[in-house]
Amino acid sequence: MQRLHPLSHYHRAVPVFRNPIYLAFVFILIGWSMEGDNSWLLLLLFPMGLTLFYLVIAKEEAYLTRRYGDGYLRYMARVRRWV
Repeated sequence: MQRLHPLSHYHRAVPVFRNPIYLAFVFILIGWSMEGDNSWLLLLLFPMGLTLFYLVIAKEEAYLTRRYGDGYLRYMARVRRWV
């Protein structure tokens, strides 16, 4: 039985962006601010975005690049980070 590369399924799928869960966090925060009529929650968007990028996404992408090499670099070139 042939062992597939972990990223080999991406030639069939058509991902739109690489970080859907982090984008969902942003939309959830916007929804909470609208539902609770708390516009101060919108002020959290900028620090939350910086935190996600520098503490989570950058480290995650560095790890995946080390782990999967050129395959992940090609994936990153093909699929945008955000929308």
